[in-house]
Formats: sequence, structure tokens, C-alpha cells
Amino acid sequence: MTVPQILAGFDDADDKRQKALANRFFDILNKEEYFDEPYTMPDNWPADSVRAEFRLTASGYCFDMQHYQDAVRFANGALPLLRGSGATQKIIDCLSNLSAASARMADYANAIRYGKEVLAMDRKTGDKSAISSDLSNLAFMYLSSDRPADARKYIVAAIKNSSAVDDSLRMAIQMGIASEVYQNLNDNAKAIEYATKAYEIDMACRREGRAAIMLCQLAAVQMGAGKTADARENLLKALPLLEKAGNIQTYSIACNQLGSIALTDNQPEKAADYFDKALKFFAQSGDYFNESKSRQGLYDALKQSDPARRWHISSGFQS
Repeated sequence: MTVPQILAGFDDADDKRQKALANRFFDILNKEEYFDEPYTMPDNWPADSVRAEFRLTASGYCFDMQHYQDAVRFANGALPLLRGSGATQKIIDCLSNLSAASARMADYANAIRYGKEVLAMDRKTGDKSAISSDLSNLAFMYLSSDRPADARKYIVAAIKNSSAVDDSLRMAIQMGIASEVYQNLNDNAKAIEYATKAYEIDMACRREGRAAIMLCQLAAVQMGAGKTADARENLLKALPLLEKAGNIQTYSIACNQLGSIALTDNQPEKAADYFDKALKFFAQSGDYFNESKSRQGLYDALKQSDPARRWHISSGFQS
């Protein structure tokens, strides 16, 4: 049987069949080296334990496969069984799956609700690293749901926790989130400060790929603050680092940003070159949101520099 067949047939099977399906599922995942170490389910487990373990693992697997509705369905099936077992870490893992999958489906009310429960449980265990991660996850979810004031409270606490455990990687990520939070609060000075700190931490730790991403975040804030010369300088610095890291997604986003700056500076031909580079990637990758930005930018640039050519890329846009 394949994994999709196992996932589809599990809930309707009887106890004996569920145990066989669970063992087959774990065998397949072991062969795929899905787990850090090979996993074998104990033979003497009662039916509820089998169901809880299968559904928890299936939830994580479905999340990794980007099947978020199934991830929520399996986690919801596992959670009451896990609560009854008192297995604290597995309950935390299940709630984390529910929070993350809900966030991916833009169900931020449930994502935040589950995230807060995870935070409360991790605070009881005293795991500072986990607490820091929980706080930054909540900050990101509040930011994504257009509540930057709430996000600020959590991201400030997250950075404080990361500083206490000297976790430079997480601190840099959190400072990047903080930059976005303050940008949404229209505090460009703070946004620039946090993005700059994140960039400096990543460069000091020789994480050039991540540093380049932060340069793009810094440039976005600078563009919003009208500091286009500084933004251009940072984006041009980021491009070779992104290319070296093979991060074509962020490279193309940076091209969109440079195209926008060139348009502002009345350089439509240069703008068209940047937008064209970005468009070629986004059209192939299926990133429709960023593709639309590239297409609109290219249309606007060609309207000034090459009016005849603009009609080749104008589908869906108005002159």
C-alpha cells in the first residue's frame, strides 16, 4: 500500500487493521529516512495508543507534504487521545502541528489559540529555547493577521529569551521579524535598526545566504522610508550573495525591488531589465503573487521605454 492509501483508509479500519496500517506506514517512513532514527511501534500498545501515535505522525507528515487540511484533521484526531495519556511532549508536538497548519491556511485565530497553549506548556517545562521559538511563532502569526501591536509584545520577549540562551541564529531570525513588525507600525527607524542588527549577526557568523535575505528586508524598509539610494546599495550587495547561495526566489524578489527603484528614478530601461529577470523565474515557479508584481512593473517600465513591446506582457493589466 502507498502512504496516501494508508492515510485514506486508517480511520474506517477496525483495531487490528489500524495496527497493521500503522506498522506499514512507519515501515515506509523508515525506508524514506523520514525519522532521525528508525522507529518501531511497540507490539503491546493498546488501540488508543496506536491511533494516537499514527495520527500524530500522520499530521506531521501531511504538514511536511503541504497537505494542511489533512494535517489538521489527523492532529485533531490525535489530541484528545494524547491528552488522556498525559504525554506532555507529544501533546506539545500535536498542538504545534495544529498551530502551524492552521497558520498556513490563514486560520490565524486557531493558529494563535493553539500557539498560546504550546507556549503555556513549554513555560511549565522551563525550556527557554522552546519558549523563545513559541514567542517568535506567535509574533509572526499576529503579524500575518495584521495585528502588529500584538506581534511587538511577543517578538520583544522572544529576542530577550534568545539573548539569554545565546542563540545567534534564532536571534537573527527574530530580529528580522521585529523589523517587519516595526515596519508595519510605521516605525522605520526601529525597523532599520533591527534589520541591520540581524544582518550583522548573520555576517559575523558567516551565514552569507541569510545575511543577503536581511539586506533585502532592510532595503524594503528603506524604500518605505524614501531612502532609495541606501536600498539600492543594499540590494546590489545582496544579489551576488543570493546567487552564490542559490536562492533564486529571494534574488528575483530583489530584482523586483530594484526595478521599482529604477522606475522611481526615471530609469525605465533599467527597470524593465530587472522586472524581466524576475518575471522569467516567477512565471516558471508558479509564484503568482510575485509574478503579478513583475508583470505590472515590466508593463509600467515598457510603457515609457518600449510601448510596442508592452502589449506582449499586458494580459490582465490596464494601460
